[in-house]
Amino acid sequence: MKIAVFGCLKEEIPYFELAKKTLPVELSLTSDLLTDDNISLAKGCDAISVLATSAVNEKRLIFLKDAGVKYVGARCIGYNHIDLVSAKKLDIRVCNAVYSEHCVADFTLMLMLMCIRNVPYILRKNESYDYRINGMMGREMPNLTVGIVGTGRIGKAVAKRVHGFGSRIIAFDPYPSKELSDYVQYVSLEKLYQQSDIITFHAPYNKENYHMLNQKNLSLLKDGVIIINAARGELVESQALIEGLDSGKIAGAGIDCFEEEYGVIQYDLNYNIKKRHDLMLLQGYPNVVFTPHVAFYTDQAVKDLVIIGLKNLLQFESGESNPAEVTA
Repeated sequence: MKIAVFGCLKEEIPYFELAKKTLPVELSLTSDLLTDDNISLAKGCDAISVLATSAVNEKRLIFLKDAGVKYVGARCIGYNHIDLVSAKKLDIRVCNAVYSEHCVADFTLMLMLMCIRNVPYILRKNESYDYRINGMMGREMPNLTVGIVGTGRIGKAVAKRVHGFGSRIIAFDPYPSKELSDYVQYVSLEKLYQQSDIITFHAPYNKENYHMLNQKNLSLLKDGVIIINAARGELVESQALIEGLDSGKIAGAGIDCFEEEYGVIQYDLNYNIKKRHDLMLLQGYPNVVFTPHVAFYTDQAVKDLVIIGLKNLLQFESGESNPAEVTA
């Protein structure tokens, strides 16, 4: 199977080399993200493999169809960067890839602890050699209620970790997990917002989940709540987050993803960020931890995305049922 790999990261290369030796694939790698200028590299290939930062729109799908490409593989869980409606019309099949849930779960716990212990503020004070402890008093996990929005693989892993800290855990998910029933109480999203000291999002992004936290329901939150988002930026309305931070309703936030991150994440903007006002504001708060969508970025996860992603594409070619297939 011939596969054109776009946006190949340096850290992915050893795993693609491993795949060449262990899987029936012929790979062409480029470090450049998919663009109109380099899409011709896919000519003669059966499939392409892209990261979440490569848009696969209708125009590009038409080119790929004409070039003989039958499959598109996303080396990520999310697939909203791929026009699934156009792919279906063109009979191009699409799949995503999963990775170890531990990477995002560990990162989420780190963000929680940094926020409740005021680490962003402490580090900023240290930079100016101010070692007074005023304003640094934190909170302790056993005294807090943690609300988990979405208890799929990653949400479950977060719940198990939080349980070890002795926190009360509540969750919202249309499909409650029996595995968590001993220590997680499922509630409505409204009750979760009202009762949680920390809210962490682990839901997929789709039309129903767009702006789950927004300016209209911001008032439901407890005063002094901590917001964590290491899932999808579109789940949390940026203006609501900014409004909550300004008013003090939100005491702190750990943000690994944000709205409109395309054209920002994995780019060196070199101070050319004037049009990204929300991002500039969020990064400026002393009670916000901002990271550029790196919660997933571990050696195990990168290996999983490469190898599992290629195996998923091979399942298309072999005619097997493919549980990783995503459709409009």
